[in-house]
Amino acid sequence: MELSLNRRIEVFWQNEYYKSIVQDSRESTFVINIPMKGNAYLPISTGEKVEVYYYDKDDIYKFESTVISRENKGLPVLIMRNPKEYKKIQRRKDVRIPVTSSVRYMSVDRDYRLRRLDSATINGMKKTIVLDISGGGLRFKSNENLINKLLLVQINFDELDIMAKGQIVRCIYDETERVYDCGLRFTEIGTQEREKLISYIFKLMRQQIRKA
Repeated sequence: MELSLNRRIEVFWQNEYYKSIVQDSRESTFVINIPMKGNAYLPISTGEKVEVYYYDKDDIYKFESTVISRENKGLPVLIMRNPKEYKKIQRRKDVRIPVTSSVRYMSVDRDYRLRRLDSATINGMKKTIVLDISGGGLRFKSNENLINKLLLVQINFDELDIMAKGQIVRCIYDETERVYDCGLRFTEIGTQEREKLISYIFKLMRQQIRKA
């Protein structure tokens, strides 16, 4: 697998994740800037093995690599060995994770464009419980049949605070709970907001994998 320049990666080392960017791709190695967690650099030595998550345009891959050397030609970098084997975890936008947080929503028309809302508008939005979420949409409970409706959703839990516009593509009545189980597909979401959402989803997914 050839790693593309400027793609984001995460290095897992001693139960911590450090973020980095691919700076160069060579025949048997690839180059990344020194991974960081917050303001702390990855304190790793030459020869150590690490677990790497590589974020391609549409997919995420997992593989093991070894730190070959360090270089500092204006930018401190690590020279890493190319993976012999790798595993595609899942298509980025299709990774779906169960959550039990709440979101706010309101109906909008097709011409509505995303923008920051004032607190009064947000507080006036309906509130509901999310069942699961992905980079492509979310599933939630509703007291009304919203099929085909266009909604503005405000996702605000943990470190997430994003707005997205979406359409209800599925709404099934649950006879037991007497609520509708609705599936919303994002039709408009900012690039940075989607990246934040996907990063959050994979953070939860990795936590679940480690606990399993």
